[in-house]
Amino acid sequence: MNDYFCYGLHVRSEILMPELKGARDENADVIVRYGNVNPPKDRTGDRNSQSFNRESGAIRLWMDRVGGLEVRHGREIIISPVDGAEEKGFRFLISGIGMGLILHQRNVSSLHASATVIDGGAVAFVGGKGMGKSTTAATFHQENHPVVTDYLLPYQARGDRTEVLPAFPNLKLFSDSVETVLGEDS
Repeated sequence: MNDYFCYGLHVRSEILMPELKGARDENADVIVRYGNVNPPKDRTGDRNSQSFNRESGAIRLWMDRVGGLEVRHGREIIISPVDGAEEKGFRFLISGIGMGLILHQRNVSSLHASATVIDGGAVAFVGGKGMGKSTTAATFHQENHPVVTDYLLPYQARGDRTEVLPAFPNLKLFSDSVETVLGEDS
């Protein structure tokens, strides 16, 4: 088992997730383990088909050509990647959507956002897919503003303040954004 820290939670995982920060703690908040997550019977067969359903404390997601995960009671993620999916980033499905579902089950609010640190506070960039959230965060990062998150921004109200729970250092950019923002440094 491997121990990681993200979104304020200690994650103990059977799958390696090197993008997450390592942790040393005896008490895991979330366990990630291999198991059977069967594809739905009513799949369309479309290359990009996905299925999402809930039942009694569990949320199940299946993506054709990727695999499935089942999130249980805000504490456990059962994973079932299809052949070859682990090498193609299945772990980002866990650290993104899977952890987002864990936070949802734990009643932690979150935004689909990228965020950076500016003047000691987190500044979030919110918008739909492809709207430039990651590119904006990368631009600020080039100006020495650390990236807080690039996909999911969980937050908690603490009196008159709102605090964010940092994710892990990662930016997903289209190649034209990489060239524009990073130039020859890409």
